[in-house]
Amino acid sequence: MYCCVVIPMLDAKDVDKDYMFYLTADLREYAGKWIATVDEKVIAFGSRADEVMKEAERKCPDKVIALSKVPTDNLLITKTETKSTPMTGKNPTER
Repeated sequence: MYCCVVIPMLDAKDVDKDYMFYLTADLREYAGKWIATVDEKVIAFGSRADEVMKEAERKCPDKVIALSKVPTDNLLITKTETKSTPMTGKNPTER
């Protein structure tokens, strides 16, 4: 399962506001679902991204809509910046 945020080209302050809402809000009730947010509020949710976006566009046609998949509790997102793995000390792309 992947988690993603789909935001069209827009003013950076709008992206920051909705992205920070996504990162900090308690969205457990939407775990595993797609959500559409506008102005730091969930305006639509469901299991299909296309249906959620369609409902959000119907509700807020003149607003910037952020579409996101809320991760489940068993999803771990990590970021690494090393060029070698701890077990082998080799670059993962090397054989």
